[in-house]
Amino acid sequence: MKKLFLILICVISNSLFSQGTLNLFNYSVYNMQGRLFARGSQNCLPSVWTSYEFPASTSATILDYNDSLPYIGGWSARTSATGAITNHVPPNSGFLTTVSPITRWQFSWFLTKDANGVQTGDQYMMGDDAFSAPCGTTPVYDYQIGSNTLVESFWFYLPATNETYLVVQ
Repeated sequence: MKKLFLILICVISNSLFSQGTLNLFNYSVYNMQGRLFARGSQNCLPSVWTSYEFPASTSATILDYNDSLPYIGGWSARTSATGAITNHVPPNSGFLTTVSPITRWQFSWFLTKDANGVQTGDQYMMGDDAFSAPCGTTPVYDYQIGSNTLVESFWFYLPATNETYLVVQ
């Protein structure tokens, strides 16, 4: 009975801080190009990030790092502040599977581009500032309106379902 109780506590604790699902909704007429970051709760490590291109009028649900294709083809990671950066390719990376339960989506830096690939001048740091600030990534915002495009961007986290949303419209 004690072992069952301990396992239950571990499962619940892990679910309170784990990567969770990332829902990307780009309802705008602009393409998004940027970087996406996730970090762990212990000294902001491990740190996992990638570059991405996300087309206009597109939505995607990323369950974890290994489920990020076709928009994200690889991830970089650092497990210590002075450690080497390692690169990992989904969908079958054992490393990505290992760090997924101990990291959470932190923020996305992105810029908007028109259909011809020309940058509109708007760029954003969207994320969870309460989570980002201790990691030295400030300021990030959960809501912004672009000065050139009037694109609205929202970033929010729902703890009840462990889902993060980035909505651009």
